[in-house]
Amino acid sequence: MEKQLKKVLNIEYSDDKLIDFEIKTRKIYDLFDYNFKINQIKINTQTFYGGKIWLNEYYEKSAISDLEIISFDIVYPKLISKIAHTNLENFNEVYSKLIKIYTNKNDISICKYINMAYGCLQNQKSSIYSNNIYLVSIYLNQMLLKISNEFKDHIIYIDTDQIFFRNFEEIKERFEKYLISINKYDLTYYITKSKFGYFSNIKKYLIEENGYIKIKGLSNFNIDGKSKGGYIKLN
Repeated sequence: MEKQLKKVLNIEYSDDKLIDFEIKTRKIYDLFDYNFKINQIKINTQTFYGGKIWLNEYYEKSAISDLEIISFDIVYPKLISKIAHTNLENFNEVYSKLIKIYTNKNDISICKYINMAYGCLQNQKSSIYSNNIYLVSIYLNQMLLKISNEFKDHIIYIDTDQIFFRNFEEIKERFEKYLISINKYDLTYYITKSKFGYFSNIKKYLIEENGYIKIKGLSNFNIDGKSKGGYIKLN
């Protein structure tokens, strides 16, 4: 199954992203032995929201040592599988199967497809359309807002599906209990550590990551003085 799935997803069937997504989905349905049936649903003009981004002003333009980063696992795909109402029957079930396979195999072709879904499902021109996909970002943003309000003194920065903490061990047990109380869709996370970070502004920061400095949005830190992202190896 996995080999057949990988073969299907590695082919680009059309230059049109929506058509390519539909063809891939049809073939996935065939592999999983589901009937590809589309029902018309009402178009929703609800505004879409981006991911939550927040910088604690106390840490702005400050060098910070010993950070812990909470990263939620494939959060948008997981929420799509639980929340999205599409005009394609059994989409949530099929999509959940793909997420499970990706979690076990970590295959890049599956990753590309499950990430493609968020944009395609919210496009009214897509044959596979969801009229409530906007609830995905709303739910995630509301959850992150609650966390930032509860643990503001320990949070440095929030960016979509990551939370950068200072002295996380002090509140780890309380954080885990609190997350269980608000985590309606059983989202999971993992923790990484960083030796230091510097947060200039929203989407503009440096952070140590596995012996490298990760650069985001800061061109003056790159050799060419133009690139706004990348990595610099620490010697």
